[in-house]
Amino acid sequence: MKRSLAALALALAIGALIWAFGGRAGPSNTDFWRWFQAHSAEIKAIKTGEEPIAEDLDRQLKAIDEHLTYEFGPQGQGAREFFISADGRKASFGAVKQLVAAAPKLEGWKVVAFRQRKPKLYTVSFGGVTVDPDDVYFAVVDTSPEGTSDLVFAFKGVEEPGDAHQTLMFQDLRTSA
Repeated sequence: MKRSLAALALALAIGALIWAFGGRAGPSNTDFWRWFQAHSAEIKAIKTGEEPIAEDLDRQLKAIDEHLTYEFGPQGQGAREFFISADGRKASFGAVKQLVAAAPKLEGWKVVAFRQRKPKLYTVSFGGVTVDPDDVYFAVVDTSPEGTSDLVFAFKGVEEPGDAHQTLMFQDLRTSA
């Protein structure tokens, strides 16, 4: 009997330590959508991605899965599209599908799994940089004896493209192909 009580006490102590030091599961999909609903108006007002709520949204998604990211469709008359993506990482596709499936009906929003192919080129903005498709030039450059190539971009009026230019081109290429 003493051994049983000692084993039970040990099991409870170990369980309490695991719970106290990170053994808990992260936030649930339901937790995310509750947070999203509570901040819906602020999120809908995101224009540049540099607003504090944009950083909060990114943190909330990454708490579900470290590879989750998001994108918005244009602000129009109807519902604003909210794309949830795994940023191309197949291991996280299930997390995207589960999070989108758990989405409640959200007034003014259309929640979509994965970024969608874009049928036409349009002006895009990110990180204080706006790029018009008419101002982008590219060339395919052979870079090695193995026959691999690089795709090199140039932007009209820009001598030193920064990280925002790279992010915009990477995102646009992935969704236009």
